[in-house]
Amino acid sequence: MQLNKDPLASYSGELVEVEPNVFNLVVARIQYGIDRAFTLSKAVLASGDFRVITEMAEKLDGLIQVGAKIEVDNKSLSISKFSEAMDFILLQGRKGLSIQRYKGLGEMNPEQLWETTMDYEARRLLRVDIEDAVGADLIFSTLMGEEVSSRREFIEKNALAVANLDV
Repeated sequence: MQLNKDPLASYSGELVEVEPNVFNLVVARIQYGIDRAFTLSKAVLASGDFRVITEMAEKLDGLIQVGAKIEVDNKSLSISKFSEAMDFILLQGRKGLSIQRYKGLGEMNPEQLWETTMDYEARRLLRVDIEDAVGADLIFSTLMGEEVSSRREFIEKNALAVANLDV
């Protein structure tokens, strides 16, 4: 995988020893005269997510050639990189959709509440068993409580271990 594909940016990388025999990969990027450094720890480089990203990058490398076009529903766009194709596809896929987020069911209109939650023909009820009530209460209090520092600490400690995050 080649780092320096963007003609307007330059990249460099180096291993930095943070503890004896423990290294982080620091990648520096200069684009439009702005320096940015990204630190990748051993945990990140060893994670399943990073492996999936690396495999996908290898598959996509060189896929888009000069003069490439993408067509969706009789609309076409000339593209020079994969991200342009993804943006175009996602934009076409969202046409006619409205995405709304709610903090709770009380914020919905009655029709929306019926469609998403109350319609007995469309809803699914799942049984949830709490095997460790004390542990569940501790996590709930940490994530939903008033104390920001403990929530932040929990998220920082566990962020790299997340395998499936529903946003």
